[in-house]
Amino acid sequence: MAPRLILWELCSQAGVQAPLFSPHTVKARLSLIHKGLAFETKEATFSDIKALKEKLGKRPSVPVLEFEDGSMITDSLEIAHYLEKTYPDKPSVFLPEAPTPVDLTSEEYTTAVAAACKLSAEFGMPAGAFPPFFGLLAPGIHSRLAKTPAEGCTECDADYFISDAKMGFPQAWEKISAAAADPDALMKNAKASIQQLNDLLAESDFLASKTQPGFVDFAVFGRYVMTHCIRPELAKELFIGKSGEWVARIVKTYHLEEFVARTW
Repeated sequence: MAPRLILWELCSQAGVQAPLFSPHTVKARLSLIHKGLAFETKEATFSDIKALKEKLGKRPSVPVLEFEDGSMITDSLEIAHYLEKTYPDKPSVFLPEAPTPVDLTSEEYTTAVAAACKLSAEFGMPAGAFPPFFGLLAPGIHSRLAKTPAEGCTECDADYFISDAKMGFPQAWEKISAAAADPDALMKNAKASIQQLNDLLAESDFLASKTQPGFVDFAVFGRYVMTHCIRPELAKELFIGKSGEWVARIVKTYHLEEFVARTW
């Protein structure tokens, strides 16, 4: 019998059929599906995730993968590496076209991992400019978070979201608000990122390989999901041409029709 796996996914408010908007949990969800693994899901708010700090022994973040014994790992890349090592006979998320088991110590594999991490980190992050996708979407996320603290908490999720502790840098929300005040600049940079994506897809169906999606596809698709969940009309405006066709292929490959239907 396969071990029980529970994926914690971020939602805006408890008890609400809201979209699962975190691009990071999308990477973990697709990694699990790609491996063909059965898993359960748990919708969690920021308050739920913060409550894990003592158990995890570090600043908690999503995604969280919980095991049958109650132990947990976080971070989408760490989860991907765990799945690769634990299920070597399942399709690789970094070398999806390669026969299994993949040699995780090979130069081909380490190069694929490095390339996936590089594009995942750089997509939508133009040098010297504020991340355009987050700048365009953060106000919408904030407006939909709980404005009253959950039971046992002193801070509501809306306040936590705009805190320096959550954002990880000083005067975070002030800088985000300043960037959001110039949506034309953000749109220009977002469209430049999509053009980069279109160029990469000019001769390939996917980013990880010509015929099969992998971790780098999951990372970029996560940006699409966040955009589509929060501002569906913006997703339609941005993801056009090759990138729009690529989105449709990802949705079809992993049967995500119901998942992406959850929008605000």
